[in-house]
Amino acid sequence: MQGEPGPRQVAPAAAGPARAAPTPAWQASLDALLEPRPSASSGRGPHTPLAIELTLTPGARTAAARWQQGSDLLPKLTGRLVQPGKNGGWVAGSLGWLRLDSLSYYGNYSAAQVQVLQEIYALYRAGNSQYGFYGTDKTIDVGAFESQQLWPLLDAAAAAGVRSVRPRKLGVPGQ
Repeated sequence: MQGEPGPRQVAPAAAGPARAAPTPAWQASLDALLEPRPSASSGRGPHTPLAIELTLTPGARTAAARWQQGSDLLPKLTGRLVQPGKNGGWVAGSLGWLRLDSLSYYGNYSAAQVQVLQEIYALYRAGNSQYGFYGTDKTIDVGAFESQQLWPLLDAAAAAGVRSVRPRKLGVPGQ
């Protein structure tokens, strides 16, 4: 007989509530590693402020310049990244110019502050002739900037809340 529906097949009844197989320990560990990390701009409370500590140091003569007549020693202005310390003042801790990319993975830093500091460091590296340099770049030579773009970037940093501070708990210049 054509056209008549055939008998319905029914699945056998379950013997009880369905149980999910336990997740193997290796898979749980892998899942924890693959979970997205919170970004620097996540809502984990107030952001840790970042600042650039500016230090003026006496210039140093190179061995070649030691014997040259009229080679004046020029002071050097350096900048390093700092954050508020537990006992007041500012501390560098593990911060460094080369580590700016990793700030989005730990800590609670403002994404706007991190981005403008990355731009300042990229501008510094673009004008710096030390290719193949390996290190942490704790400080940068602010006087070595050859680009006029430094000033607008410093304005953008101030607008993002990046402060300029003095070394050794001296605080913010002009206060």
